Amino acid sequence: MPSLKSKKKIGLILHQPIAYSETFLHQELNIWKKLGFDVKVFSKFPSKPYQPSNYSLKTGLSPPFSISTLAKLLVLFMDSPVRAVKFIFKQYHISNSWKLALKNYFFCAHIIPNHIDVVIFGFADTMIGKESLGQILNAETILCMRGQDIGIESIKYPILFKRAYPFVDRIMSRSVDLLATAHAQGLSKETPYFIIPGFVEINKNTLPVTINCKDQPLNIISIGRLHWKKDHYTTLEALNLLKQQNLKFKCTIVGGGVLMEELKTLAHSLKINEHIDFRGPLSHNEVLELYPKHNLFISSSLQEGCSNALLEAMANGCFPIVTHIPGHWPLKENMGFKFKPRCSKSLYEQIQSCQKLSQNQIQTMLKYGRMEVEQHFSLEVAHDNWCKLFNA
Repeated sequence: MPSLKSKKKIGLILHQPIAYSETFLHQELNIWKKLGFDVKVFSKFPSKPYQPSNYSLKTGLSPPFSISTLAKLLVLFMDSPVRAVKFIFKQYHISNSWKLALKNYFFCAHIIPNHIDVVIFGFADTMIGKESLGQILNAETILCMRGQDIGIESIKYPILFKRAYPFVDRIMSRSVDLLATAHAQGLSKETPYFIIPGFVEINKNTLPVTINCKDQPLNIISIGRLHWKKDHYTTLEALNLLKQQNLKFKCTIVGGGVLMEELKTLAHSLKINEHIDFRGPLSHNEVLELYPKHNLFISSSLQEGCSNALLEAMANGCFPIVTHIPGHWPLKENMGFKFKPRCSKSLYEQIQSCQKLSQNQIQTMLKYGRMEVEQHFSLEVAHDNWCKLFNA
């Protein structure tokens, strides 16, 4: 496997521009720049509204088709006609469909004329329909496996992923279990891979606040977009059990999504709505300010790659109670509690177990959690891991 030391231009392929809340992507861009790379981000569509950032962004052509759109497509085609034709033919051989091959070209036309040394697919599903892009650009192809892309999307469309894997030169996976899923679907075990887990920036001058889980009301925080895989239903049902035992609590739920109205309705039907604060999507800095104001972090998620929200809770002294799933692997037994997925009773029982701990026990567990993040999930560790990937 040749080193990428001499390669200087990275093209990061995404579905849409980096959201303000996707801190890990902003931080990875900064890491790549520190390693000497010039980074361009290519997205399928612009976000609405587009939020400017400190990276170069090129967005693709958007339907519906019009004379203006076709004129732009022709200009892009004439900018690099040989590459364009090669891409269309390669995509035809992959999909066995001229219609799909031309559709794929339409969504890649803004990328193909560029000089790129390393193509990084930011999420595994962004490679679908762009499988041959690295070959056409004579660039190294790196596929990133982060969570839902492999844990859910690849299971829904295994054939599409299986035919994409042969075009990958290197793999970046958030965890071993995601890599195992890809291997089971047809990724060659000969493909070089690097495990680069989630990471957080730690202010080493700030120590976690002293919390007391025996306090009433309990101050609980749950962070995650309002999507079925985050399973906020279980959290709300467990909080209802707390209410039935006359235990006082307040819960802040951070995240936006299609289930906002449904979850608010559930909270109302359980008569716990006055105890729940749906904050919607917040900036990363706003989220960091919330941790010291809460003493419990709860995640009912059904699937994660490596949860950044969990790592931030561990780093900021918020006692974690999370589902027993592979994506919560950073949390060891002496750092917090885990409960059975989709089981509100199990979560309720773990909250009760937390309240039975002594103050010394709680602080000891929080200390171990913080040390774990500092040693294995810091920004510095991520920098070293990416350096190894590029220099291997």
